[in-house]
Amino acid sequence: MAWAVAGVPAAGIPGTGSWRDYWAPAFRGYRTVYLIAEGDEAGRNLMNDLGAKLPNKQIVRLPDGQDSNSLLLAEGPARLRERLGI
Repeated sequence: MAWAVAGVPAAGIPGTGSWRDYWAPAFRGYRTVYLIAEGDEAGRNLMNDLGAKLPNKQIVRLPDGQDSNSLLLAEGPARLRERLGI
């Protein structure tokens, strides 16, 4: 939800153990795919693993203990876009 509020198209992964490799081709046609690593070990590990499978990725790490929604509430939509450099 946070990225939609910020005006950024997004796809979510429902939990760190749910990624399926057959989803990767859907992300290969884009110039850049931003992988948002939540501020915990599981989130960072998932995005590092996923990043190894997507050559067009840019990993954006969130602060410790934060996810996209908590960051939206704390800092607002402009700050989310800023984290992506857009």
